[in-house]
Amino acid sequence: MGNEMQELEGKFVSLSTAAGDIETNPEIQGLLDRQGRMARQIAPRQLAELVNVTHIFNASGTAYETAPDLIRASNRSFWASLAMDDLRHGNSGWSACLAQVSEVLYGVKAVTADREKAQRLMQDAKDYARASVAAADFERQLFQYIVCSYMRTPHEEWQEAEPSLMEDFVFAMIAQDGLDAAMDFFDEQLAYGQLNHPFPAYRFTFSEPYITKRNYILLRARDNYRRYGKPLPPMIEPLIRVDKTFANFSLVAMLGMNVPQGMWEGTFMHDVNSCIYDVQQATGLDGPELASYLAATGFAKPLVDAYLAGDLEGKSIKRGFAGSTLAAVERGHDYSQTRESLLQGQEVQEAMTVLGLAAVPSHEQLKIKYRALARIYNPDTSGLPGATEMMAQINHARDVIEGYIGP
Repeated sequence: MGNEMQELEGKFVSLSTAAGDIETNPEIQGLLDRQGRMARQIAPRQLAELVNVTHIFNASGTAYETAPDLIRASNRSFWASLAMDDLRHGNSGWSACLAQVSEVLYGVKAVTADREKAQRLMQDAKDYARASVAAADFERQLFQYIVCSYMRTPHEEWQEAEPSLMEDFVFAMIAQDGLDAAMDFFDEQLAYGQLNHPFPAYRFTFSEPYITKRNYILLRARDNYRRYGKPLPPMIEPLIRVDKTFANFSLVAMLGMNVPQGMWEGTFMHDVNSCIYDVQQATGLDGPELASYLAATGFAKPLVDAYLAGDLEGKSIKRGFAGSTLAAVERGHDYSQTRESLLQGQEVQEAMTVLGLAAVPSHEQLKIKYRALARIYNPDTSGLPGATEMMAQINHARDVIEGYIGP
């Protein structure tokens, strides 16, 4: 780790340090008490955020060379952007009080939190992330630790967002290694990754992150293989392959989520029918002939049966699988098995999310995953804000999974 990295991370203030410094300083306690009865409770977290964000913002643009250092810098900037966005919503009196406490306790002249600075830090996070992938010592398994990899950046408000780094990364793998290898890597390494913001001081989560991330990739793959609504001959086979994967994965994922009927008909079946339409356009088949082709290609039987019945809204599927488990779905491909985590209890699901696991691991797989995360979040070597708390979550998650899979 470079000297610049060590120097910066050595300035960070932990939540426990901030709380202790406030507790032992009557002058600071008096300042906080004048801000209201809740001030002392929220001050340690926001003070630590403010001090750390200030250091990270002042170090913006520092050059790093190795992939691990670039990823650390990216994750720091991502955290700082979100923390600054949180801080900027405080009223002016509270912000001034925090800034005064920061200067009294740590000699740090705090940065004024605003939207433009938060955006600059987020751009730093993306720039460092792309630089890490381009670094000479980058290895594929490191990608899962890039927190901002899923984020898309709009050019302008009226334009579509440009692809995320994760989409570019996996799509390049599809082109190089084929869809099967790319999706296997995604399911093993990137299924959850760090889509949930890893620092407990500021939670940043999304609903069903695995579905969201995988659909981004599969939809982009479909767009690439389409040409003005109809695929060119060299693109037909890969397009059908992606359509089959997307349709089957969507079926199992949506069944697992137990979505309401309106979302089922309006969103899910629209996606599935567009996949079937792709195949119809590519092959020129229709009716029973298309159904036979879909079945032979690997489309899940419930989707083929719904098509044959003219059930474009998939009502028969929804009725047929009401209250069932994902294991009851007839699959054309085992990609869907990576959603087995939906069958587990809430505590196991949360533990798998913390560890970035797509499926319940073996003891050896759990050991490998734990060691990989420990290298990133070990508080003795990490230097990331919240590393101690994150390592505690990782240890707890490992214990939960070990208890679930048994001896």
